[in-house]
Amino acid sequence: MCPSSPNNGGIFVNQDRSLSHDTSSDADGNGASRHKHRAPTTAPRRRRVGAWIAGLGRHAISLLIVIGSFAVFLALSQGSAPAIAPPLVEAKPAVEVAVVETHDTGIDFDVDGVVIPFEEIEVPAEVAGRIAYRSPNCRIGHTVKKDEVLVKIDPQDYDLEVRRLEEQLAQARAEVQELEVQIEASKRQIELAREDLTIKKREVERYEKIEDPGVYSQSEIDTARLTELQARDALQTEIDQQLLYETRRTRMASACELASRQLEKARLDLGRAEIRSPIDGVITEEPVVEGSYIQLGSTAMIIQDTSCMEIRCSLRMKEMHWLWQSVAADEAEWGYHFPETPVTVIYDMDSVRYRWQGTMQYYDGGKVDERTRLIPCRVRVCEPSKVETDSASVMSAPPSLMAGMFVTVRVHSKPNLSLLKLPEAAVQPGGTVWRLVDERLQEVPVRVAHTTAETVVAYDDGTGLQPGDVVVVSPLAAPTENMAVARMETK
Repeated sequence: MCPSSPNNGGIFVNQDRSLSHDTSSDADGNGASRHKHRAPTTAPRRRRVGAWIAGLGRHAISLLIVIGSFAVFLALSQGSAPAIAPPLVEAKPAVEVAVVETHDTGIDFDVDGVVIPFEEIEVPAEVAGRIAYRSPNCRIGHTVKKDEVLVKIDPQDYDLEVRRLEEQLAQARAEVQELEVQIEASKRQIELAREDLTIKKREVERYEKIEDPGVYSQSEIDTARLTELQARDALQTEIDQQLLYETRRTRMASACELASRQLEKARLDLGRAEIRSPIDGVITEEPVVEGSYIQLGSTAMIIQDTSCMEIRCSLRMKEMHWLWQSVAADEAEWGYHFPETPVTVIYDMDSVRYRWQGTMQYYDGGKVDERTRLIPCRVRVCEPSKVETDSASVMSAPPSLMAGMFVTVRVHSKPNLSLLKLPEAAVQPGGTVWRLVDERLQEVPVRVAHTTAETVVAYDDGTGLQPGDVVVVSPLAAPTENMAVARMETK
């Protein structure tokens, strides 16, 4: 085996020997033999030269790495000591703050409602008969005034009944007057009969006072006593006749009273033949037509009262609590009543807001709705035609609050409670705020009563947030209790 390691210094000797051998062989043989012996020795020699160069390159790279490492070590050992960094200063986040204020202007909250008629009257026919006349104003959608004649029923039958009863009443009164005359005559007859009886009694007494029985006969005294008895009978007859006349007078007086009441009823029926509007309103239904027959008690028309309207709405229990607290506890009348509360009825149309003023007065049924758990209430608007708007165009306003409108009811409650007002941005999720005490954060829970787009009204229970406290209104990345902050300068 031929040594080929670059570390072996004999490589050059072996090469010389090969060259010498090749030279002597060339001298002894001919050209062909020289060519035959030189061809196989060229390739191994090239391989040995390449291997030597590769080994030299690896040693050179290793040497360069060692020299570089040594140079870096010298540079680091001879360099200056590193400077000590200054201690870190805690950065205080800048926050915006606001001051908590006392809220004494009440709580305004909105609920949805629907307008309903204050009254809707079914006007009945109080008498039966044929419709002889119907007013041109008696049409659906027409407004009518109180006592306006809308329908007339044929009055002939009722007019005849009135006349008949008037005659009957006149006859009864005449009979009463006749009995009065008879009673007066009977009284005079009674007086005469009493005087006659007195005379007859004196005559009998004279006979009885005579002591001598021979002066008069027994037939004479019997005749006198018979005359007295006849006078007594005549007096009793007159008395009985007077009692009979008085009884008949009482009966005829009652007949007069009955005829008078029947006449009043007939006159009422005659008047009821004209069906009038009981209120100012608008007709919503008119089923009768002229010439048709209407029965007693049938509906002639339905009129909706337009002088006043009501709104049906529902409040949450918390909102009702504010209304209950609108008066002092010693003045409250508990039960199915609560203080009248002013409201503003709002209707939006074409980007214009219309308003009516009203009052919330009473419950709508006096119970909690089983499905929604809300309390139904009624709002009354006594001037439905008095509309307010911010628009300069009067023609765009509705003429009146109309039944069926979906409106917003803004209730202006004034509960007798201690309340606080703070910005809406100050309240964190979970119902807490960050209060600023000595430039450090302090988490305080709050009981929110009502929230608007910009402010929050909270209860002042005397133990948490107080009027004058400073709270954070700007967002914080990771606030913690007792974290130091800096107030942001306000321009």
